[in-house]
Amino acid sequence: MTAPKQQIGFTLIELSIVLVIIGLIVGGIMTGKVLIQQAEIRVAASQLQKMETAYRTFQTKYNCIIGDCLNATDFFGMNYIVVSAGCPPSGGAGNGNGNGDGLTDNSSGLINNGTWTCEPVQAAKSLQLSNLLPTSLTTPCASAPTYFKGINDSCAYFFKDDLYLQGTPINTNSITWAKFSTGGQLHSSALSPMQARLIDEKIDDGKPATGKFRGLDASLPSGGGIVANSCFTTGIYNTNEDNTCRSLYYFK
Repeated sequence: MTAPKQQIGFTLIELSIVLVIIGLIVGGIMTGKVLIQQAEIRVAASQLQKMETAYRTFQTKYNCIIGDCLNATDFFGMNYIVVSAGCPPSGGAGNGNGNGDGLTDNSSGLINNGTWTCEPVQAAKSLQLSNLLPTSLTTPCASAPTYFKGINDSCAYFFKDDLYLQGTPINTNSITWAKFSTGGQLHSSALSPMQARLIDEKIDDGKPATGKFRGLDASLPSGGGIVANSCFTTGIYNTNEDNTCRSLYYFK
């Protein structure tokens, strides 16, 4: 009588157990990614709201807009902005005063013929000196006194409206997250459409082109043209996560 052949391979029960274990591992990984993303969104949304609180607290305390104060040097010293920050240029007293037009904007009318970055530089630095921002900022950006860290290892900066002047300016100040190129030029594509939508839903109206938070179509590197439909289509955020959005959060 011949002995029965030895069974080779797994039984259906064993295969089922392996598949269940693999499913649990994959499910755990996906759940972990979702939790991490949710945490990032909460932090990002909270950061924007904290910046708005700091902005308004400064305005109440000093009776002027961050970066725009005509007499900022009375509060923070005659040269509280160092030349290495890129603004203002060396020489002359009063380095750091704005033009008092109520906007954190470019060089027009600034003391010492500063560059476009002057009032954004002064905005971040004055918040630091007022203890409304951390005195030591973690930044992936080119000029630490000017920019501070945003979501996705991006830069956060203050500016009037949209730096790329897309759409109709509404003449109010905003905070923007943007990427830097190796050459120091701004990219505005710091968020995916999903991230933009989740932040928008958490702190605003969930619509990309209206309200306080706006997820707008991405710009090309170095301030180039706008990539149409990269962030939203017909007023709705895209679902393609390979696309990108630039963001604006208005202080209004």
